[in-house]
Amino acid sequence: MTAAPHSSRPAARRAAGLAIAVAAALGLAACTAPSPAAAPSATDPQAGGRGSGPVTTDAAALTVSECFDDTSSANDSPTREVTQVPVVACAQEHDFEVYDDFSLSGDGYPGDAQVSARAEAQCLASFESFVGVAADRSEYAYTYFAPTQASWTEAGDRLVSCLIGMPDGKTTGSLAGVAK
Repeated sequence: MTAAPHSSRPAARRAAGLAIAVAAALGLAACTAPSPAAAPSATDPQAGGRGSGPVTTDAAALTVSECFDDTSSANDSPTREVTQVPVVACAQEHDFEVYDDFSLSGDGYPGDAQVSARAEAQCLASFESFVGVAADRSEYAYTYFAPTQASWTEAGDRLVSCLIGMPDGKTTGSLAGVAK
C-alpha cells in the first residue's frame, strides 16, 4: 500500500508493535476495535490526511504521509490488535504519522518474533531518510503496526506501517525532513 487506501481489503486486525526504547513513551495501549468501515477517499495529499476532522478507517488501509490519533484509550497493554484508527489531516494536531510501509513475504505466518524483528529493522532503517537524523539522535520516536497471525491467515495482511510521533505529546504538520 503506497499510493491509495486498500478499501477492497477485508477488515484486518493488526498488531501494534513498539520499538523497545519507546514502548511506554508513545503510549500505544491495548485495544481491539470493531470491524472497520470502508476507508474514505483521500482529500488533500498536501495536508497528509483524509479530511479536516477525524475519520475512523481501517488500520490496514493507512498510507505513507497519513496522520492519526492514538488508539490507546481502552487499556494499557504495550501490544494489541488494532482494526481502526482515527485519521486526521497532518496539518492538525495528531499523535502519529505513517512514514514508511512495506509488505512482508511468505505464505505461512513467520511468527510474532520474526514479524517484530523485520518490522523493527525496516522502520529503524527508514527513519533517518524520512526525518533527516538517526533515530537515536531524534527527539521523535517510532513504532509500527504489523500483521497478526489472524490478519495474515484470514485477510492476507502482509503490510507493516512505520509510525513516528512525539514521545510525550502531539505534533502538528508532517515530520518529513524536520531533522530533529
